[in-house]
Amino acid sequence: MPGPKGDKGDTGAAGTPGVPGPAGTDVADFYVEDLTIKLEMSNGSVWEAFLPAGSGGEGTPGQDGIGITSVSIDGNGHLLVNLTDGSVIDAGVVRGADGAAGATGAQGPKGDTGNVGAAGADGAAGATGPKGDKGDKGDTGDTGLICPHRVDRLVC
Repeated sequence: MPGPKGDKGDTGAAGTPGVPGPAGTDVADFYVEDLTIKLEMSNGSVWEAFLPAGSGGEGTPGQDGIGITSVSIDGNGHLLVNLTDGSVIDAGVVRGADGAAGATGAQGPKGDTGNVGAAGADGAAGATGPKGDKGDKGDTGDTGLICPHRVDRLVC
């Protein structure tokens, strides 16, 4: 016949550490392709889970979505998106202030000679010049005739 149960004993000393397990792997990529969920792991392995394709029943057609009718930039540089439901989305400033003027470019090649233009109008008459110097004495002329009706002149 067994005796009565004894008191709980003291905690024993810690054991020696175990051997490290193999390195784990991480999910490098996750995507769905042809009804298959694919997990590409960091070690290069690929895990796949197939999604069963059921036959869909007759569902109620969905509600039409909201489309874009036009897009414009207003005078303040804001992008405005006009929607088919009549609402407008202001997407904020998309055009900034003008930048500084760029450096002057290199001179281009000489252009072709242009056509001759029409003659210009005559200019205004110039001012009267200064009085000239007295001329030299002329040669003596031939004897002239006296006009009978004019006694104050020698030549008629």
